[in-house]
Amino acid sequence: MKCPHCPDTFTPNWTAQGVGSDPDTEGSWQLSWTNCPSCSRLIVRLTDRWNREGRRGVKSERLVYPTIPIPVVPEEVDEPFSQEFKEAAATLGISPTASAALSRRLLQHLLREKGGVKHSKLVSEIKELREKNILPATLSDDLDSVRQVGNFAAHPIKNTETEAVADVEEGEAEWLLELLHDLLVAFFVAPAKRRARRDSLIRSWRLLARNRCRSPASGNSGRLRREVRARDQLSRPQCRNYQLAFCAAGGTTYA
Repeated sequence: MKCPHCPDTFTPNWTAQGVGSDPDTEGSWQLSWTNCPSCSRLIVRLTDRWNREGRRGVKSERLVYPTIPIPVVPEEVDEPFSQEFKEAAATLGISPTASAALSRRLLQHLLREKGGVKHSKLVSEIKELREKNILPATLSDDLDSVRQVGNFAAHPIKNTETEAVADVEEGEAEWLLELLHDLLVAFFVAPAKRRARRDSLIRSWRLLARNRCRSPASGNSGRLRREVRARDQLSRPQCRNYQLAFCAAGGTTYA
């Protein structure tokens, strides 16, 4: 099974205990629990088992704890964004309206702190961020759909007071969490991966430059770029850009 607390998958070793039967059921209820070997978190499920004429089976089964699988927040995401997302996700199974309010608050927090928009109504802030063209087109379109999915025309308070608890449309709370997860990846994970890639290439340039390009007259700069490009599968403009980044970081270009 996939752990509802962390990204890992494991074969559970359930401990089960019968909790009784009810006239409305044809069998009995059973409580089972286990721990994820990776994160050590507790997982509890409740099973309705039927028993007819000596035959047994499972009628229904549901997760009791956590009530819903909690989306994993990438480790690159800073606080308090990570904690706010966890709170919105954990609240979904208890109150979708409260979860949606927490999600809208986090959305506005992201727009202002990471998107650099001016403080305004939520729809205006979304419009300003879209005009910056800093998000992938599909994600930008999803962001623009917040007002339609949330039916802001019928619930204008969602636009003016993002933390207000207001009636939610079908699937709105779940959709907001999916959108927020994608935004967290765009604002935190993608830049972190680009930085790691750039730093790795700069280290490669420094190592190769130290070993093969001892002086500007060595004539090995073209060979250096070819070796890096072949190894990292870069295009010629990309290779040149990373060489310039290497120089900006304190290296020496031999082009």
